[in-house]
Amino acid sequence: MRTKTPPPTPIGPPSSGEIKASSREGRQRARETTKYIRAITKRADQAAKDPQRRVGRYVALRELGRGAMGIVFHGWDPQLSREVAIKILQPCGSGAFDIERERLVREARSCGRLRHRGIVGVHDVGEHKQQPYVVMEFIEGSRTLEDVIEDRPEIDDALELIIEVSRAIAHAHERNVVHRDLKPANVLIDSSGQAIVTDFGLAQTIEKPSQLTQDGTVLGTPEYMAPEQVEGYPDVVGPPTDVYALGAVLYQAFCGRTPFQASSLFETLERIVETEAVPPRSLRPEISTELEGIILRCLSKDPSHRPTAGRLADLLKDELARRRAQASADAAGAGLALPWVLAIAGGALVAGLVLGRVVL
Repeated sequence: MRTKTPPPTPIGPPSSGEIKASSREGRQRARETTKYIRAITKRADQAAKDPQRRVGRYVALRELGRGAMGIVFHGWDPQLSREVAIKILQPCGSGAFDIERERLVREARSCGRLRHRGIVGVHDVGEHKQQPYVVMEFIEGSRTLEDVIEDRPEIDDALELIIEVSRAIAHAHERNVVHRDLKPANVLIDSSGQAIVTDFGLAQTIEKPSQLTQDGTVLGTPEYMAPEQVEGYPDVVGPPTDVYALGAVLYQAFCGRTPFQASSLFETLERIVETEAVPPRSLRPEISTELEGIILRCLSKDPSHRPTAGRLADLLKDELARRRAQASADAAGAGLALPWVLAIAGGALVAGLVLGRVVL
């Protein structure tokens, strides 16, 4: 959860004491950074002596996670003296390996054309001992949005994060890239609280749909898939598909569950296509009617009825501003009412003492 915004600093030039304190803090941060770089460089130098830890020019320091097809390592780039994340494709059946190789390359190409603080950066792509790899930006201290949602965040905190994700997806759409597998597990939260979209392995460009996807092929994570994805028609999948996934993420963040759940995969997919989601306010009454309407628009069966990702970000930003204005007004009202309450209580106490008894 990100920290609350501090009160604004007084207008005017900083005092000499503030300048000295800021300078000391800057020097301290610089010393800590230098110390950290020296330590990790020494560690990387030691690791580089093991041939199994070398991936091209990079050094794998420790495993961050793994899936069915690949492993992600925390790595080091000795040439540029920077931390990186290295995703390495693992050997598997020849047909599946070729498909996953193409997807890995496509992920690199998709991210390579995007430049946004909310999208993980790709530095390099290559092959080492016949194993393809992608070198990406290392996100320090990262949790996932899935971790945040499991902690049942406050509505304002969740709105802030999903606004950032929506802006990042809008940037991808502006450059003709559709994610197609947007879900909380594919959004990292760095140490500063910034949401960063990752895992573009199923992404496709709008002007050139993937040749790996044939009619009738279902790709994505079922709970966040739009009806057009479930039905397996790749020509229909586009930016609104990602907006549907954003709606499913919003629903989960505020209601504690995804819009459609069932005892089997088939029934879940059937519900996505044929039934309407339970209104969010019936699960969490404090959600405003405006926010409920935004979520349900994103979950519309008809892609043309969904807002764009950019418009969604604006709508959520307006909702966040409305909530904060209401909270400020409520706090101000409570502050004005308190003296009157105290005055009335005090008057009652004095009157009771005069009568020889205390009125509670």
